[in-house]
Amino acid sequence: MARTKQTAKSNIQGKSQGKKSSYLDKASKIVEKKKSESETVSEYVRNTRTSLALDIQVAKHKMSVLDTAEALNDSEKIDFLFGLIDKDSNNSVNVAELSDAVRKGSASLSFQDTVENAVKIIAANDDNNDAVLSR
Repeated sequence: MARTKQTAKSNIQGKSQGKKSSYLDKASKIVEKKKSESETVSEYVRNTRTSLALDIQVAKHKMSVLDTAEALNDSEKIDFLFGLIDKDSNNSVNVAELSDAVRKGSASLSFQDTVENAVKIIAANDDNNDAVLSR
């Protein structure tokens, strides 16, 4: 359990989870493109196999993130999530970062709705009136 918390804390600092996920997403898109451009059945099967292997890696990665988060106490979970949302690692979350996170969590919301929700959240929780959420 202690090792899991240490891993989680290093993931918050290094953002390796987000980088790995981004890499896997890009690789999946490339393989999907190759799959659609396959000229032979063998090529299509090979590209489909690669695509499925990447999908498995993405699923394993997502499970790893969930396992890491599950092992944390509430304060550590807040730090973990804050680290995921804080894209520029400046220990504050601005409207753009928060609206991006809200949009990812609520795909049904429009761009305008996510920005409005982010502004409301920041306004309600901004202790020093600098228009960002700070740790």
